[in-house]
Amino acid sequence: MITRFLKLSFSIFFWTIEYIGKVFLYMLGKQAPATCVILYYHIVSEKQRIGFARQLDDILRWGKPISLNDNNTFSNDNNYVAVTFDDGFQSIIENALPELKKRHIPVTIFIPSGNLGKRPHWIDENNFEHQNEIVMTSEQIKNLDKDLVTIGSHCVSHSDLLFLDDKDAEKEILTSKEILEDILKAEINLLSFPHGAFSESHVQMARQAGYKQVFSILPTLAYPHKNKFVMGRVRVDPSDLPLEFRLKILGAYRWLLVIFNIKKKIRKFILPKI
Repeated sequence: MITRFLKLSFSIFFWTIEYIGKVFLYMLGKQAPATCVILYYHIVSEKQRIGFARQLDDILRWGKPISLNDNNTFSNDNNYVAVTFDDGFQSIIENALPELKKRHIPVTIFIPSGNLGKRPHWIDENNFEHQNEIVMTSEQIKNLDKDLVTIGSHCVSHSDLLFLDDKDAEKEILTSKEILEDILKAEINLLSFPHGAFSESHVQMARQAGYKQVFSILPTLAYPHKNKFVMGRVRVDPSDLPLEFRLKILGAYRWLLVIFNIKKKIRKFILPKI
């Protein structure tokens, strides 16, 4: 709870500084550049549906929804928001898609192709929030509204690629694409790395497999530069506080990238010595 409060406090400070910068630009007769935030959820339970619906209303109020599969154009002084889900749980169909469709907000769902119709083995059995979750079946995937939903790959087994050798990692990345394309009879262009874990070699594997963009869980702004191949995303949950969620969709949580990079450097410094 303390960590969450500190994150919120720093994000308020970060947003305030950024807002002052935008006011300064206006005074100079200039517009702030466009921003884009990609959000990622995991589940929306029946109890969370109302909270999720309120968050979608906030997206419409504070941003402009976009689809990751479109050739989007970005105008200055606008904040664009894309909604994604990792893991492809059936509860998305039941609780999230009706609310998204009601508001015409597109969504991308990243699915681990080797777990279709199964319980998520990567979730701890003591995680009560996920204990009843099941990954979508191939039939459910085929029946999704194509105008609303874009399907992306989440590899095959949802394994951490950093713990696999190159051959197995390449198989995870390529085979999932092939399986999902066979189900949908359409090209799969997007990939989300399981656990947000990847190296530069995995990025190159994804390029060679034919993906057009891949996604991490680093809280960075995405786009508006279309030449970016690796896109960052910001984690959100239906239980987020209203202020917390609004700051996330405005990009105010991206300062956390500095903390992630510091942790990464510390691990590199410590691990070789263990």
